[in-house]
Amino acid sequence: MYCVMTGDIVNSKKIDPLERGKMEQAFLKTFNRINTLYQEDIFVRFTTIRGDTFEGVLLSSRHAPQIALEIIENLYPHIIRIGIVLGSLTNVRDSSDVGSIDGPAFHTANDILGKMKKRGGDGWLHVAIQTPSQAQPIVDSLLALLSAHTRSWTDRQRQLVWAMERYADQQKIVAQKFSISPAAISKQLKAVDYTAYKQTWTALEDYLYSLDIKKDDAEVQSFTSLLNHGHDKKRQQEYRAALVCYMRALKRAEIELGETHPQLACIHYKMAEMFIKLEQYDKAEETLNHALQVLAPQPRGYLEKARVINALARIKITSSQYKEAEEHFSEALSICSYNLGLGHPIAAEIYNSIASMYVKRNEYTEALQAYAHVLTIYEKILGADHPQTADVCSHVSDLYVVMQEWDKAAVFGRKAAKTYETRCGSRHPKTSQATQRLSQILASKQIGDEASLLG
Repeated sequence: MYCVMTGDIVNSKKIDPLERGKMEQAFLKTFNRINTLYQEDIFVRFTTIRGDTFEGVLLSSRHAPQIALEIIENLYPHIIRIGIVLGSLTNVRDSSDVGSIDGPAFHTANDILGKMKKRGGDGWLHVAIQTPSQAQPIVDSLLALLSAHTRSWTDRQRQLVWAMERYADQQKIVAQKFSISPAAISKQLKAVDYTAYKQTWTALEDYLYSLDIKKDDAEVQSFTSLLNHGHDKKRQQEYRAALVCYMRALKRAEIELGETHPQLACIHYKMAEMFIKLEQYDKAEETLNHALQVLAPQPRGYLEKARVINALARIKITSSQYKEAEEHFSEALSICSYNLGLGHPIAAEIYNSIASMYVKRNEYTEALQAYAHVLTIYEKILGADHPQTADVCSHVSDLYVVMQEWDKAAVFGRKAAKTYETRCGSRHPKTSQATQRLSQILASKQIGDEASLLG
């Protein structure tokens, strides 16, 4: 069962050409971000169709409501209609091209958009979700209540709610962003009944995910369901169990999609990741080579090839085969450059791996240069205050610690700690680790400063 998402802009014909250009850039930036953050769940990348319409296909529907909200927020003040459909596809020959995908789920999604357009309505929240379930009337009712609930919100109230979602419900930080007191924030949240709003979205997400992983009537799970089970096990760090799920998913995908479909390479890649976690590098390399065989018919710039080749390079690094690793990195970057340029998120993955290689070889200046590329890409696509950007800052800080450049280590350590606290919350493990690490850096810096004065 796939999750198809389609959408369009309300009254798009009234948008003037200059504003349309800005809107198209906002679409591009938004979809680059979504395709990066949710890449594990994406079957067909999100892209625009005919300028003011978009489509994408997910393997897991749990994140569909959150993705819908991100699109709505990032495209505001343009009002977006979004249809979400859990269903089947009949033509999935090439998941790299949304135009080549067809099936009942797409037809239903387009029907939903048509009905939403005829129905009209005020407000900023226009989302419909269609599921193959007897609970469909409940889903419809929840969405209708959400739409009615948010219709009377002022622009400031809506921005406040979006900020609460972005900053992990931390009222103090949101208060700072809005330059008002936490008490005023609390009063505004009560006025919009933020708790009920959030609980409704969470309930929808949980319900959709329960549909993702259920067995069908024949007690045979689809490859998408098995992948979702595998993702759960991976998140729980149960790598052997995840590997079993991915292996079963591969067998089902061969039946459902055919033995040459590019999606098989993605599953091989996930299997290889688990082999690497289990330190079974020979099996990981063998699995990745299978992925390349599947991808052989694809064009030169097919991005999944770059991801697979990058993984092969990482395996070479584990056995200090640096020449082979460098050759793989060069080939992977060439694919990215040929396709979308070196500002693509997969290029960031490659530069991150290159940095790891340089660190292992004690070539710290070169490692810093590679990390600089990663930061540039993530800051452009995800933002300077995103947790994944903070991850890179943390790596850079650790590298400066090895180099005993305490001032620079502290700069990047502060950036990481501040971002984790702002976006994840003060109690998040990453925040605690970053804060503790920063304290150690500052203590070492003080010792170094005192030693310099005495010397």
